[in-house]
Amino acid sequence: MNELIQITSATIGGVAVQTVNARDLYSFLEVGKDFSTWMKDRIAQYGFVEHEDYEVAHELSSPVSGSSMARPQRTVAYHISVDMAKELAMVERTEKGKQARQYFIQCERVAQGFTAPPGAGSPVVVAATDATAVFSFMRVIGLDQNAAAISANQAAYAVHGVNLLQLSGNTHLLAANQETQALTPTALGKLLGGLSAQKVNRALEQAGLQKRVGDEWVPLPAAEGLYRLFDTGKKHSSGTPVTQLKWYAASADRLKRSA
Repeated sequence: MNELIQITSATIGGVAVQTVNARDLYSFLEVGKDFSTWMKDRIAQYGFVEHEDYEVAHELSSPVSGSSMARPQRTVAYHISVDMAKELAMVERTEKGKQARQYFIQCERVAQGFTAPPGAGSPVVVAATDATAVFSFMRVIGLDQNAAAISANQAAYAVHGVNLLQLSGNTHLLAANQETQALTPTALGKLLGGLSAQKVNRALEQAGLQKRVGDEWVPLPAAEGLYRLFDTGKKHSSGTPVTQLKWYAASADRLKRSA
């Protein structure tokens, strides 16, 4: 296996682990901002912890021959764990980031004495491995088997660009329990004869099931058992999470009775 980024043994928090020099990863990823800004932004954004995920060292750089800066310069070096390196590579969402992450995964397998079968490092196999983990998580949070498979496939496609369901010929999967599947206003409108999402939201408001608060629809007590709130992963400028309100199919019957 070709060495894309050097991995060395070092100590983080008093424990010997495999580490990467963050500057080497930064150079490989071809990040479009200066190293110091990129590193500090990523640490703050993703909550990496010094002495757990990385160690900081002050080092002297070698002088460049013929440069006006002939003397060694003091630089800040970040020695990061391979797990942190994988996450930094993944969040870049670039082909270079994907390549670096797969490289780190393969290095870990080699270090553990795992001999990969032919094709084990292919995008399809890596995508399937990650999809399996996502599927397990989706089942834990309550999704039925087919819904969890759809979510896992979407995650694999978003990260690796591989559509596992399409490759297997299973392009359409329905949730086993349609009643427990939460629907967007657009999907709910189809159950109501093709209403637009805007009309569905107005109907839900007129039925006393939701109200508008700022930029979001908020469920009212009368809607108990008819909806589910999803965290979008985004935040308002105030720092509060952005949520998405979805409705169970039973809410369509309530709207029909209210009409």
